Amino acid sequence: LKDIEIICVNDASTDKSIDILNKYAQRYQNMKVIDCKINGFICKQIENDVLKFTAKISDNIGCFTGMAPIPYTIYAGTFMENANIKRYFEYDGRSGQKKYYELKKATRKQKKSGWPRLEKVFPNSTERDSTEIVLAISISHNITDENLVQFAGKDIVRLEIQGATDNVIQLKEQLEEYSRVIYDCINTDIDNQYPGLQKIHLVASIPSCISIEIGKNIGLRVNRNVNIIVYHFMRTYTPLYKFGVCVNGNNKGQYIEG
Repeated sequence: LKDIEIICVNDASTDKSIDILNKYAQRYQNMKVIDCKINGFICKQIENDVLKFTAKISDNIGCFTGMAPIPYTIYAGTFMENANIKRYFEYDGRSGQKKYYELKKATRKQKKSGWPRLEKVFPNSTERDSTEIVLAISISHNITDENLVQFAGKDIVRLEIQGATDNVIQLKEQLEEYSRVIYDCINTDIDNQYPGLQKIHLVASIPSCISIEIGKNIGLRVNRNVNIIVYHFMRTYTPLYKFGVCVNGNNKGQYIEG
């Protein structure tokens, strides 16, 4: 095949793919290797843009909406720990009208009737000596055991609501409550249950507003010894969580193969 040019793109692989490709490129003149550190570019762009955003909202009303993969939305939130976001908008996936709605302040009646509670569920028998666990947050859709087979052998801590569905978060107070539950779970409950923990594999089916709040809370974490890796769900791939991004510590921004 000397009459064609072969272009191979290494898209942030974490194995020895780039070494193998370079070896073949030395052998074949018509082969070109592009080592595309796309994840690093994305993370740097997010950091730059978010820092500009937070600087602007210091004197203005901060608003947010987003439809990026959850790892990158949470990663963005880690640079917004001190940002005061006043208004959140979510895409209305249930109306079929391709529109957004704004989270509202709860009325007295809504506060009284309440909303679905975000419940913590720990394994019946926890492995206290575990150095790695999975934290599965189900708000938009329920994350099943079948979804998590690639994490077999690790304790799974769940945060979930009854009847998880799209657009379940409608109120500011609801968002604040869910954010507080997640923060307490990561910073207190998990730390107490797993004193030797080194890594949290975070998988989530959540709206963008809670993604940003999780990121903000991670940015405020005092205990930074536990690496948190947030994964992206891809229904047509095996494994389902194809890749993750480390969102804190010395490895912050690192691409992790699923």
